[in-house]
Amino acid sequence: MSTLRIKILIGLLFYFLLGIGQTVELGIGQTVELGIKNQEVETEKDGVIIHKTVIPSTDNDGTKLCYMVSSVSTTINTDKASTMSMSFAGLMIDINKGEIIKNIENGSVFFDQGKLHSLTYSKIKYGEEYPLDEIVGLLTDVTYNTLSSETLEPLEEITIPTGDTYLGMDQGYIKTARYSNTDILASKVLLYQFDSISLEKVAEFNTNSGSVSQNGKYFSCPRLNKEYKHEVAVYDINSQQNIFSTVLKKDEIPIATFIDNNNRMYIYYFEKLNTDGKTSPKSLKIIDISTKKEIKSFPNAGGSIIPIQDGKKAVITQENGIINVLNLETLNFEYSEKLFEVRFKDGLAKEAIVPVKIRGGDFMFFAHPNGISKLFNTKTQKVVAQLFVSGQDWAVIATDGRVDGTAGAFEKLEWKKLDKEGNVVSRSSVNVLFQNLFTPQLLPKLLSEEHAENKDIAGLLDQVPDIQIITEANNKEVKTPVIELVVETEAHGDPIKEVELYVNGKLVEAQTRGAEMENNAPKSKVQLSSGLNVITAKAITETGIESKLDQVKVTYTGIELKPTLHLLCIGINQYKNASYNLNYAVADAMAIKENISINGTTIFENVRIHTLYNNEATRASTISELENIADESKPQDVFIFFYAGHGVMGQFNEKFYLALHNVTKLYGHDEMLESSGLSADELKHFTSRISAQKQIIVLDACQSGGAIDAFAQRGAAEEKAIVQLARSSGAVLLASTGTEQYATEFDDLGHGVFTFALLEGLEGMADGGLLDQKITIKEIEAYLNDQIPILTQKYRGQPQYPRSWSVGQDFPIVIVKP
Repeated sequence: MSTLRIKILIGLLFYFLLGIGQTVELGIGQTVELGIKNQEVETEKDGVIIHKTVIPSTDNDGTKLCYMVSSVSTTINTDKASTMSMSFAGLMIDINKGEIIKNIENGSVFFDQGKLHSLTYSKIKYGEEYPLDEIVGLLTDVTYNTLSSETLEPLEEITIPTGDTYLGMDQGYIKTARYSNTDILASKVLLYQFDSISLEKVAEFNTNSGSVSQNGKYFSCPRLNKEYKHEVAVYDINSQQNIFSTVLKKDEIPIATFIDNNNRMYIYYFEKLNTDGKTSPKSLKIIDISTKKEIKSFPNAGGSIIPIQDGKKAVITQENGIINVLNLETLNFEYSEKLFEVRFKDGLAKEAIVPVKIRGGDFMFFAHPNGISKLFNTKTQKVVAQLFVSGQDWAVIATDGRVDGTAGAFEKLEWKKLDKEGNVVSRSSVNVLFQNLFTPQLLPKLLSEEHAENKDIAGLLDQVPDIQIITEANNKEVKTPVIELVVETEAHGDPIKEVELYVNGKLVEAQTRGAEMENNAPKSKVQLSSGLNVITAKAITETGIESKLDQVKVTYTGIELKPTLHLLCIGINQYKNASYNLNYAVADAMAIKENISINGTTIFENVRIHTLYNNEATRASTISELENIADESKPQDVFIFFYAGHGVMGQFNEKFYLALHNVTKLYGHDEMLESSGLSADELKHFTSRISAQKQIIVLDACQSGGAIDAFAQRGAAEEKAIVQLARSSGAVLLASTGTEQYATEFDDLGHGVFTFALLEGLEGMADGGLLDQKITIKEIEAYLNDQIPILTQKYRGQPQYPRSWSVGQDFPIVIVKP
């Protein structure tokens, strides 16, 4: 078999599994686009063809979004052999909360007809060499599960028959292929239905690909006939009788088919396939199956077809980045727009953009394998946001400039400002506009059509200030633990309000900076820890626009000191106002203290414990303990702040407070919160005074009784405040509640659910990767994000999602005994 034939077969196989391909860069507005830092778009190199795909799916209610992420590479080694390799991953996002709730490797999780399914691939042919005359089935030994969409637990488990290559779910059927190594015409596609224990074969067809009609009655497929001519055929699934077939014109090579509810077949095809494997754009023709006559054709308009608005319309994608909305009654395009700036090499499509409808087709995602997808409102016919997914990281970037997501995602994304010719003239991290535009739970707001006026992103980027760190110690080794430096700034329209200085990601100094100080910056003294110290600085303007980070590196070669752990645990069950009392806050704080003080002794030279329970936890005593830790701590140390009690936003001043024992009014009394509570701004001040460069803030902000309703109304503001606290202080944040949620206490657990999961993780359940008994902060973060939705679903019937925020290096906090 020729190299060309292998390429065609690979393209046909992965078209149905993976979708239509192209390489794109996505943008917001005309002069600014969103991109991924340091991403090289390269789909073919040294004879390697790479198929990258992200396939989305949603449930019927549009509350959960799944992604199947795949990468398949094919190398034509010689005229006689090729090598293939592939990888898969799957994840699920709760659309209402904007949180990743499931993430699996070597498999996928997806919805079909509203039901949740998962696949695990126990055998993926990887890195093996195959003869060019062999049609390779890559996905074999596949285990299939139906899952509960609430608990995500398996309901049914079935193994795909040996010898079958899995092709996907199609209108409720499991679709597989059995490829012949000797004759392409002997290949078959099989459709299965399933019960709780086994598969039942419904039909098989002589082809290597195909699709089930919208109504589930017909199977249509492109294929070669016995004369090796390209044709399309339609079969009745129940009788397996061929009810229609037509031979295409010369040089028309069918790629895929689709049958709508009016029994019309849509065929998209290559108009030409050259001997070198290069193709023309795909085209589309529509045939009435009953009359066997062509109704209409659209040159250069072929692509994925997704019906929307109860089957009255369909969205069609094109390889050149254009999407079309087709009226299925009139067969006319109602809307057409170039959403993507497509740049790809000649040859078979190598990256796939796949559409999926949400909430009955009111919205659609156009998913791209680089991790960035576009959210399209089919009613207003406008793109309203972009969604970025990479491993456990995610971000939502609205066209009006608002953002939501994880720290890791924002570290990977950038704004690219373009000139009129489309050339990149400047790049800025998404973080430069974060303080202004961070909006918790943004995705459900967008799906509720809550849209603000578009912001002038390009204009805001013009106001990004400049900053520079000046020190003679840059890129040098020093033997003294303290160095001097100067931070110079320059404003661009918006005056600079503050300059923040960080060492290894932790805030060490914040200076108020007016215009008169820009050219007369004061000197700062920075305390170093042993080894490499990365010192960064950023300027923040009066309206919250941040500069790009400037950094220097200094290596301290002096005496290496062992770290001390400083642990402050606060738990409040009994408030001065008894209506705010909690059940397990003190038990939570005491359990954390016991666990870390025992299991942390093998990591730290000293573990210094500070505790405040119930009426001990006043504003004065909390500040006193924080001041003591600030006096004692050194750069090499670790500081953990654990708080179990009420957390609340001021009604008028937009500040977040820890409601300490003497707070008797949680809402509507900002003066009391200011005088008896501890604000996030004050906590940030103490984190900068405490020298320990590794800091963790754990907030188990319980709510009870009359506090719940008021908290629900303030949830978004609170979440924004605590994320800003973590981000500006450089501390790792682990918080129990996300937007419009409240932390939950269960008698069965004897703890708040957040602390219960945290204790499980610290006792060894979070140990991942090397299973080295060291529990690191990132392992804890991943464990909490995974377990808390499961526990709250089990005990309360509704999942709760924690909020975490961490950047920089990982580090251990306890070692558990084997």
